[in-house]
Amino acid sequence: MPQAQSFLGFHSLGQLAGSGVTPKYERLREFIMAQIQAGHLQAGQALLSEHQIARSLRLARSTVRQAMTLLERDGLVKRIHGRGTYIHEEAMQRLHRGQNLLALLLPESEMEFYPAFQKHFAAAATAQHHQLVVCNSTVSPRELVSTMERLIRLDVSGVAFVPPSNSSLILRSLRTLRERQIPVVCCYRPVADSEIPVLSLPFEEIGRMAGELISRRGHRRVLFCAADQPDTEAWTERGFRAGMGPGAEVTTLRLHFSARRAFHCEAAVSREVDRLFGNGQSPTAIFCTFDPLAELFYLVLSKKGLRVPEEVSLVGFGGLQRTGALAQRLTSIAIDESQFGSLSVQQLRRACHSLLARQPREKPLLLRVHLFAGRTLAEPVR
Repeated sequence: MPQAQSFLGFHSLGQLAGSGVTPKYERLREFIMAQIQAGHLQAGQALLSEHQIARSLRLARSTVRQAMTLLERDGLVKRIHGRGTYIHEEAMQRLHRGQNLLALLLPESEMEFYPAFQKHFAAAATAQHHQLVVCNSTVSPRELVSTMERLIRLDVSGVAFVPPSNSSLILRSLRTLRERQIPVVCCYRPVADSEIPVLSLPFEEIGRMAGELISRRGHRRVLFCAADQPDTEAWTERGFRAGMGPGAEVTTLRLHFSARRAFHCEAAVSREVDRLFGNGQSPTAIFCTFDPLAELFYLVLSKKGLRVPEEVSLVGFGGLQRTGALAQRLTSIAIDESQFGSLSVQQLRRACHSLLARQPREKPLLLRVHLFAGRTLAEPVR
């Protein structure tokens, strides 16, 4: 534990600004809270003994004891019998954010694995005595900046969010959050040119796992279909090609796909299927980097009389928790949404400690990937 240090400028009762009507123990409590908020007293730092504080400030020891009792009740200090009193590791977080409100910003929060992620994030936040506000980040950059500013005014105790593809416009808001000692964690992918901690999907590992899975079944002519997210799809494709191994014929297709507008994308998928399967060199397997896109391919292929997986195998990427009949049938590389949610809350707590200790950003924490076996992968027709 760090050695006890005297408080900055803490030499007499006159330093404890406040009304003469305010009890002395309250003024001492408020002063210590201000010192924590200003960063002069940091997490884990040992305080002077009650006797030393009382002597320095010419206070009764009972007054100091009353102040410390209130601070301990508020979770700002902790007393260790026989060793002393220390600033609590979560003192800053508990101090100026009494409502303990966490913010979660999600794109298309009702789509893909985000509903389950939100559910488990909320459960983990509640277990830590936090409230939760969920915001939609699929808005214009200006509106997203406005949302960030509202969260700053609310003085939330932490923000976890899935960054937009072009996150440069929100860098200023992110810096303001960190300057206000509000921890921020990026989920899914990082924000370029920022010091924000990241809980990331292992995109290259996802691609490699899909490629190896398809290759082991004997497929050598495959389609890699991306949902037009260039900041992450390049990593996934690199891993996929590595997983397929040398000699594989990999065709890349990028579609401007949105789960909200899946119905409107059907015509584009239909055209691509006609083009790809109109000759003798058609792919025997398709990997889609987004489960809703894989489901759309399944429907289009079925409409055109192509059987899955008897004639074309299909692999997607999504979450482990599946509700729809088609989602349960689809073979996918998957992440565990419960792990995603709980780790996001843990990362926020670690980010708070890193801010208080002024530690550099840690390396991105990568989620584990799993296989959802499904029934849409088989050996190619010879």
